[in-house]
Amino acid sequence: MAFFAQVALLAEGVDRNLQSPQMQASAGQVALLAEGVDRNLKIFNGLTGKHSRWEIWEDFVTLTAIEISNSTDKVNATERTKMYQTIISKYSAKERDGMAEMLAEVVMGMEQNPDQDFLGSLYMMCELGNDHAGQFFTPYDVCRCMAEITFNPKLHPDM
Repeated sequence: MAFFAQVALLAEGVDRNLQSPQMQASAGQVALLAEGVDRNLKIFNGLTGKHSRWEIWEDFVTLTAIEISNSTDKVNATERTKMYQTIISKYSAKERDGMAEMLAEVVMGMEQNPDQDFLGSLYMMCELGNDHAGQFFTPYDVCRCMAEITFNPKLHPDM
């Protein structure tokens, strides 16, 4: 089963649960998002051992980008599909299912609250930042604040 098809099936089941009135409350959303990142971290950690943390993250992001690109750009799809097959062949069926579950959690987290940096939070929780090189996660609220401070609505009245 294709990566996105697995994600769609997983998301469909969880999406039904998100329709309940309890899940619509703001406090419920915050808890759900934290649970989504926690579930993703648990899935991610389950993939480590045979592959490095960085390799798993890089492959997860690349596979996702290839699937999205292939759905919109058919001209280069054949070349990207070969790259996809090379990457995915490194993983067992169980590991591929884990990656599909991770993507489902990311999609659901971003749909639940688009005004956040779900991937950035997950990246740092997976301990992929490099503090020795000065690479730190800038919290979303700080980024948003900086953007609001520097944005001049007179220059972009349509926004």
